[in-house]
Amino acid sequence: MFFNRFVVVVFLVGMFFSQGKVDGVAAIVGNSVILHSDVLQQSQFVAMERRVDPSKNPYLFEQIYVSTLNNIINQYAVLSVAEKDTNIIISNDEVDRALNQQIDDFILKAGSEKLFLEMAGMSMRQIKADYWQDIRDMMILERYQYSKIQNVDVSRVEVLHFFDSFKDSIPRHPEKYNFSIIEIPFSPGDASRTKAFDFLNMLKDEIQIKGASFDSLAQLYSHDPGSAPVGGRLGFTHRGVLVKEYEEVSYAMEVGEIS
Repeated sequence: MFFNRFVVVVFLVGMFFSQGKVDGVAAIVGNSVILHSDVLQQSQFVAMERRVDPSKNPYLFEQIYVSTLNNIINQYAVLSVAEKDTNIIISNDEVDRALNQQIDDFILKAGSEKLFLEMAGMSMRQIKADYWQDIRDMMILERYQYSKIQNVDVSRVEVLHFFDSFKDSIPRHPEKYNFSIIEIPFSPGDASRTKAFDFLNMLKDEIQIKGASFDSLAQLYSHDPGSAPVGGRLGFTHRGVLVKEYEEVSYAMEVGEIS
């Protein structure tokens, strides 16, 4: 309990590595030493992924820390066995691709590469150096686990038997509902189309002629609850994620151009 409180205090004082790493050993699995600082780093990335602000939800972050530590301990225990399996081969190129994909996902969630690096408190080179081995270990674990379960076939009878045997210890889930809709396609009329174009041209003139900022107009007029509060910024996205018509125009534009 003392250490749990200590972690919260450290994080409030030095959120996202601003005061450096916390020294000390959190656990030892075989020949592997798990440092408090490593657990804290991973906990911070989990918190960022779940959009948890540790300064506003310290006790929730404390739970994330404990859960992260338990997961790391379990992973090291399985990894010690998986590394002895000579059938599992991971190339450096595979690790590089997986690491870059993971970083891209974090950047997408953070909103920009700059924000991601600020939250991590590390350079991109340092992040890649620190997490390369972690990604490799994760890939070994995944392939080892898959090799053990790929041929497992669980019948409905076995599932029901398991549920009946352990139903008192299985957490309850809230009720779920299925919804059906009737979709009626429609096309805007000429008057609506003209009104929309006039409005967009007005916004374009506000920026190009009157000098209004894109951010302020997006906050005032955008109907998108996700991007409006941040000035219309969509962050980093992969090609093919957004609406096709939008991407065809946006990828053909020059930097700073307004369509």
